[in-house]
Amino acid sequence: MEFPSGNCHGNARSVAAVNNIFATGGLVPMEVPCGPGGRMKRVVKRFISAETVAKCFGDPVTAHDGFLNAETCFTQGGFSQMSEMRSSIVLPDFHETFDGFWGWGGVGGSWSLWHPTEEVSLAYMMNGRSLHPVGGPRGDRIVTAVQAVLQRQREAKAGAESHNFTRGKGTNVSGSDTDASPDGKSTIQSNTT
Repeated sequence: MEFPSGNCHGNARSVAAVNNIFATGGLVPMEVPCGPGGRMKRVVKRFISAETVAKCFGDPVTAHDGFLNAETCFTQGGFSQMSEMRSSIVLPDFHETFDGFWGWGGVGGSWSLWHPTEEVSLAYMMNGRSLHPVGGPRGDRIVTAVQAVLQRQREAKAGAESHNFTRGKGTNVSGSDTDASPDGKSTIQSNTT
């Protein structure tokens, strides 16, 4: 039986890297050789045009998903606007937890997410499945923690701007693997057993 939206194989780091393409409007940070001695430098290259990324987020349609028994919102690119899901299968604070995030949740607990406004991507892949049809409490706690970090950054930026102070680039999230991209945004991955 064909099941095109399932059976993805990957680890959190690689899935978050792909998600980062959509979080940053089609850009990919990479390391390239920059001279003798094997030295590398980080550069940002365009992987997908900004117009294509915009089309992927376009034409959202809300419809009933018979498999999940949920109202879901998907775009032309197949991205789910996570905070728009309406169902009894999601936790009560689901809409606030996933506000601003796009992507997909996997049966058993995994998440493949990005937040284009904040230019943050996140992936949670686990070894042991849960019985939750969309995400689950383990992955939801990670998304809640990321939302808290983003809120603190917004508050710090607002405070710095009100005091004419410029904040340095870079984002660091304690308790997870974090790679800052050259433009100061983060790709956040969480690998949990």
